[in-house]
Amino acid sequence: VDVGMVSISYQFLCLSACYASFFMDDVSASLIALIAGVILSRPGLWAFDIAVTQLMQEHVPAPIRGLVGGVQQSMNAFFTLVAFSIGLFLSDPKYFHLYAGTAYFGVGLAVVFYAYNFYPRSKNQ
Repeated sequence: VDVGMVSISYQFLCLSACYASFFMDDVSASLIALIAGVILSRPGLWAFDIAVTQLMQEHVPAPIRGLVGGVQQSMNAFFTLVAFSIGLFLSDPKYFHLYAGTAYFGVGLAVVFYAYNFYPRSKNQ
């Protein structure tokens, strides 16, 4: 069992409840689904982060590990800046569903990319 695939899938499942909360008519149920989904998704994020770090340590050759780690940190910083910029320009609360939908799409994209790299590797083992 690949911890990375399980954890990112778990996070995406929890965030699906958050995204579904935008389409609920009952405000109380919507708020509960949003908050519970975010809270429950955090362990999936943390476990996925550790799994990716372990993959990098195991599969990236030592001489270029610092370079790859630096590129990863730069990409993390860039996408954090993108998230902050979206929040800056879509600061009206009526656009929150767009902001959250963009983040949800990003996690979904991470699931697809990780699965694309995980499943061919698991067939070879």
